[in-house]
Amino acid sequence: MSISDEGIPEDPKLPWLAAALGPAEIEATLLPIVARVLGWTGPTRLIEARLTRHKPGRRSVFYYQLEMGESIGVYGKMRARGADLDTQNLLEELRGAGLARASGGRASVPRPLGCLPQWNMTLQEEAPGKLLSLALDESEAQQSVAQVAEALFRLHSSGVNPHRVHGVSDELEILQTRLDNAAERASGWRDRITAIGQSCSSIAGQLPPVRALGIHRDFYPDQVIIEGEDTTLLDLDLFALGDPALDVGNFTAHLTEMALRNHGHPQHFKALENAFEERYGSLAPGVPRRSMRIYRLLTLARHIHLSMTLPGRSETTASILDVCEA
Repeated sequence: MSISDEGIPEDPKLPWLAAALGPAEIEATLLPIVARVLGWTGPTRLIEARLTRHKPGRRSVFYYQLEMGESIGVYGKMRARGADLDTQNLLEELRGAGLARASGGRASVPRPLGCLPQWNMTLQEEAPGKLLSLALDESEAQQSVAQVAEALFRLHSSGVNPHRVHGVSDELEILQTRLDNAAERASGWRDRITAIGQSCSSIAGQLPPVRALGIHRDFYPDQVIIEGEDTTLLDLDLFALGDPALDVGNFTAHLTEMALRNHGHPQHFKALENAFEERYGSLAPGVPRRSMRIYRLLTLARHIHLSMTLPGRSETTASILDVCEA
């Protein structure tokens, strides 16, 4: 058994961090719930437990490797404001709408595996495969992003409609808050950042009315796992009714940012951006290509702030400003 408990952070908002890595606690609480959901009645064993992500005062993610006849991976998502039961129910609904491997679909969402309310934690089965972000420089990358565009279209056309709505005004409000903060952090670029914000607002006003669909809202390569022709879409906690072009633009903007950060040039993944747009557009001809490009700009502008706040990204800020202005 491997238990990674070195440097467990102290977090008054998440007082269950240590318990969620305790072998006795895991075997007494987590294993029985997962076994029941999977219908497993044989012996169970904890192989590994580790903390993979921690946002102080907000949430943490754990990985558990369990033995239940075969080895399975489970992710536990802990939130300070309570277990995310809404997303668990959403995953069930999406899987019932065809986004499940068990139904033979090539596009799927993770299988929910229950809840540990005493730890504010929900459980999901690990999806097989690798993150799309790790496959962008492979020879089959264009085929992979086209496959992901098909999966995104399947999500948008699932017929699952959440109560939450996210319109362009909401997107602009978030963007303006981020740009205001960025201008405070980098006063030397204040005029440029202000001008970009004004241009984004003006250009977003050109977006045509759309039929709102269920959209991911935070769609980028780290939210996708691929295995052969199968695609798994992750982290749907922001799922809302909105413009499907937002997800397309968000995805391509992240490709541009990753090109800048990892390869030093915004055009490095341009062929992948085009392949993604073209495949999605062929499936959803009613979604204007111009709308995709506008949302790409809004996401790139938001990356000005992200480059200032995420570790290891500060060197890209000037380049992102240049790309937005262009």
